[in-house]
Amino acid sequence: MDQRRVVTGTQDGREAIVRDERVDGIRVHGSETTVIFTADGVLSVPNDGEGVPLVRSLQEVRFPAAGALLVGTFRLAPNSTAVAPGPSAHDSEDRPGYHSTDSVDVDIVLEGEIVYEGEGGSLTTLRRGDWIIVNGTKHAWHNKSSADAMVLSVVCGARRLGGE
Repeated sequence: MDQRRVVTGTQDGREAIVRDERVDGIRVHGSETTVIFTADGVLSVPNDGEGVPLVRSLQEVRFPAAGALLVGTFRLAPNSTAVAPGPSAHDSEDRPGYHSTDSVDVDIVLEGEIVYEGEGGSLTTLRRGDWIIVNGTKHAWHNKSSADAMVLSVVCGARRLGGE
């Protein structure tokens, strides 16, 4: 599903809409990821909006380093498991979609319902309007329902303690 992204900024010293574009989602198996915004360090304002990248493949998605940021959505088809975008040193080979990242993820369910699988197999169902904050813990996302689910995710890069 493509989404519209409108970016404000400065142009010729004045505030303006500097980009107005469609952003296509990246489809893999039963999931689709759309990267809306990333930042690799301290942000400065005002700016010309050129720091907002267009990500066209799952291989281009990088989880943010400590202090950096990624904002996007993921859509999950009925009866499917999400595939974590980008390379992750914490992916599990024996449990598809099960992973952890060096980040704090602030997620809200926009449509449908999604199941958070935690370490040890605990399952928590989240529905439209529910928030979850994932603090670098191992997890997977499942859609066990008969309708699509869509989640907005703000991923804040973090430093992992304990050398894991």
